[in-house]
Amino acid sequence: MTASSLHEVRSPGPLRTESKAAAKRFIIPNIFVLEGVRPEWSCWSYDLQADFFSHSIGMMREMSQVLELPPPPMDLSRSRLLRLQQAFMDNVLKYLPIFDHETASRHIKSALALDYHEATPCVALALLIFAIGSAALNTSFYTASSVDLPGFAYFSRAMAILDRLQGRVIDIATLQCGLLAAELELCLDLPSNGLRAYETRVPLPTSQYDEEGMYYLLSLISFRKISVDINESVGYSSPPSGSYGAVIANALTQQLDDWYQYLPGPVKFPLDDDWIFDVRKAHLRCQYFIHRAMVSWPLLVASPGFGTTPEYDMDIPDAQSLEQGLRECVNASRAFLKAGEEILTQTSLIAHLALRGYFATAMILALVHSSNLHTSEDEIDDDGKLLRQAHRCLSNWKEVPFLRVSMVKLDDILRRKNIL
Repeated sequence: MTASSLHEVRSPGPLRTESKAAAKRFIIPNIFVLEGVRPEWSCWSYDLQADFFSHSIGMMREMSQVLELPPPPMDLSRSRLLRLQQAFMDNVLKYLPIFDHETASRHIKSALALDYHEATPCVALALLIFAIGSAALNTSFYTASSVDLPGFAYFSRAMAILDRLQGRVIDIATLQCGLLAAELELCLDLPSNGLRAYETRVPLPTSQYDEEGMYYLLSLISFRKISVDINESVGYSSPPSGSYGAVIANALTQQLDDWYQYLPGPVKFPLDDDWIFDVRKAHLRCQYFIHRAMVSWPLLVASPGFGTTPEYDMDIPDAQSLEQGLRECVNASRAFLKAGEEILTQTSLIAHLALRGYFATAMILALVHSSNLHTSEDEIDDDGKLLRQAHRCLSNWKEVPFLRVSMVKLDDILRRKNIL
């Protein structure tokens, strides 16, 4: 799940500019924010954004200070570099094919010829490959000091080279370094380097090879554009003069379904929740499910179909549309938790992309558990089992700093609802 999938969602239904209630934000539950937009949820509300960004700024400040120091020695032994190169190919390049294996090998050979010390783009790119490969091999992503991060020695030297290259004519290797940095920013919610602002002006990538990696990249690019549409429509970046309701929700859902229908065969995933043992397909499937839940979240919040209806001054869609939206959001959340287990069972670099969506859907299902939306006791029991499974899965990530406090909140909900 990407970070952009968890942006704020405003009230469904026609929004009245004269109403203060109409401007109230309805944010899908996530690791950083849970707003008690329904009275029965208020006791579990939290907002950890300030703490997270303060911590991030502190880490960035500490990182910048460390990067000004002489780089630590790098392990340039042949066996180590071959292992890191393979880890990058298997765990990163397979899912983000910004270049092919031959191109990566060519840059590394060029960097080797320069003894990895010349200030050239190919050396910087090779060192970034080794740094990210180190992270892919290591499950200890969080340390007290930046110096102790896996691959820091390679990263430090690469950043020093890139700083020296600033202002020069950009070649393809420099651009590829920027693409890697942009993807890490998206995963970590860091300030953007601006590269993504040009996505509508840059042509789609092409390849002379008919390979699954390129199919995956093109599928992800097209999905990112749908994700932007969803965030702009559901999130209301413009003045509150339009409306969000069943019609818009259906249109956005249709975009998702059209995207799925035209997926190339090599990356087309089943819509069930069985393990498919293909991380690319599994990741695309999780993206699909979390966005379906996101589109329907405002309708769930406004629905009188369970618990207490929140009070706000606005018109709401008809009862049938609200009920349909409620069911869609809950069913998509269930599907994500079942399908996402395949990714989250291992604490890997790629799994970070699904972590936040997994937590969000677990929180949605926990909030509505034992409400009137359940049709039987068996359904309540099944959701309880699913939430306990999700809790065990998330517990594998307890070392993630920004997840600790949020997990305490989720624990509280699950215990007070007798799920744990």
